[in-house]
Amino acid sequence: MGHRIGATYTNPMKSCDLSLRAHFARTFIGVVITFPLLIIFAFGAPESNSALLDSGKKLVSDVKCEACHASKRGGDGSSMYSRQDRRVTTIRQLSTQVGRCNNELNLGLFPDDEAAIAAYLNAKHYKFKD
Repeated sequence: MGHRIGATYTNPMKSCDLSLRAHFARTFIGVVITFPLLIIFAFGAPESNSALLDSGKKLVSDVKCEACHASKRGGDGSSMYSRQDRRVTTIRQLSTQVGRCNNELNLGLFPDDEAAIAAYLNAKHYKFKD
């Protein structure tokens, strides 16, 4: 069956394409943000590490990370970090997850804030080496 002259064609996959593009854009932005965070973790100056961790601790309290986790997991919320079926198994995944929480909850954190939170959570709970 051919197309009629003057007929317009509507792509039935158009809404799917937009969804895939949005997913790709979020993934790309996550990677772009995560790479500098990895550099900060790997090469951060020792004297600035204490300030970074203090900032992360304050931010975790200010944006109520553990209160949100407590509503999902119960207890004081810290079980989110130590559960057996944890999703986060590397520093990169930790940075990505902090960014995901920021985006999904519209916290308005800057990339430096996300890096501070991830550094604090790693130091306190995860203890990833690299």
